[in-house]
Amino acid sequence: MKPKATAREIAYRILLNFDRNPQRPEELIEQAMKSAQLKSKERKFLRNLVSGCIRHRSYLDWVGSRLYTGKYARLKPQVHVIIRLALYEILYLDFIPPHASVNEWVGFTKRNLHLSLSKIVNGMLRNYLRTKPDLKAEKHFKYIETQLAVKYSFPEWLITRWLEAWGASETEKLCAAFNRLPDFDLRINERKISVDEFEAMLTKEMISFERSAVFSRFVKVADIQKIAELDWFAKGFCSVQDESALMPVKLLELKTGESLLDACAAPGGKLTAVLEQGTPRLFSVAVDSDGNRLSTVIENTNRLGLERPVMVMADARRLPLRSKFDKILLDVPCSGLGTIRKHPDIKWRRSIDEIMGFQKLQLEILEEAAGLLRAGGRMVYSTCSIDPAENEYVINMFLEKHKDFQIAAPGKELAAFTDENNMVRTSPHRHKMDGSFAVALEHKHASN
Repeated sequence: MKPKATAREIAYRILLNFDRNPQRPEELIEQAMKSAQLKSKERKFLRNLVSGCIRHRSYLDWVGSRLYTGKYARLKPQVHVIIRLALYEILYLDFIPPHASVNEWVGFTKRNLHLSLSKIVNGMLRNYLRTKPDLKAEKHFKYIETQLAVKYSFPEWLITRWLEAWGASETEKLCAAFNRLPDFDLRINERKISVDEFEAMLTKEMISFERSAVFSRFVKVADIQKIAELDWFAKGFCSVQDESALMPVKLLELKTGESLLDACAAPGGKLTAVLEQGTPRLFSVAVDSDGNRLSTVIENTNRLGLERPVMVMADARRLPLRSKFDKILLDVPCSGLGTIRKHPDIKWRRSIDEIMGFQKLQLEILEEAAGLLRAGGRMVYSTCSIDPAENEYVINMFLEKHKDFQIAAPGKELAAFTDENNMVRTSPHRHKMDGSFAVALEHKHASN
């Protein structure tokens, strides 16, 4: 009988696939775990290896190149992946003795590749343990963009873009924050359980948590794996959602009896946060172009015990609606660059062409939705991106064309996140949240 695949073996296969065809590693991990019978501790280790190697990829490659006497780029891609995994364990995982990591990965190379390659891996890793070379990228590269790109493992084009927007100090703080292991935020569903009761359950299960300093319905936990193994999600007690996602919900300022259109609703995180607030006599419509994702909205509203919105499958650029709405939520498709803490693969999967493609899409959605807002109504635009091209540039272009709209000032609750132009921003190095952007646009009342 063939022995069961270990977390290390699965991580190796996932990372090799990611190099060949960058896609969401979460999907690769989920697929692998369906066939591999891993214990909870092994599943956590697998996720750690995959996300860690992707998070620190270019730095690990640079360290590897300094341990090899020949041209590192000419080594087989399989060896690059093995060296990354081994160096990640040695440099970042204190609970594994370095010599144990070396033995594991040398043995893996011998079993799965070739004896000659195992000797190369062994020589490189033992060279590191023996010499402990100077691994500070800033001492080896002349230009700041290359230093930061290697030190924090980001594509150089993205570092250059951020340097132009915010300067060296802000960019380095941002990169450092993106590379820290993320906490996970839980939004407590007070329709089913009180905050005090939920915190008591966390304490009973010995799950350490931290109360949100901003929103009373949120707690931060470091270990989401243990939460997932309980039945709390199925019972509708909570949802995983970053605190930053509540900013656009707050900007809506919903009132009794109003109508709401969520034009990019799936998978329903912000919409369910709206519905949990329990605004009396709220009429809501959820639109998404993907039927499967729209089904997820239904599943989430059912799980949380919420009133189901009217569901419409449609492209947000061509909305098949006639009625106008008091409030419209546009959580538009975006690059997701603000979520790199939780999804480090994004920095390797995005390009400047994609960012500009998102900008075009975002403007088209704004333009379409604007025609469905009542005079005096409010439309909230939001992204989980930090790139100005998807945020203030989009808003400024829209306002230049639509003189009948203006930016509305957020309430006091969001003052700490609001800039001088009344745009709401969050950032991991400033707020310990994902990077995000939101703005409330009000349709001016028709003249009398």
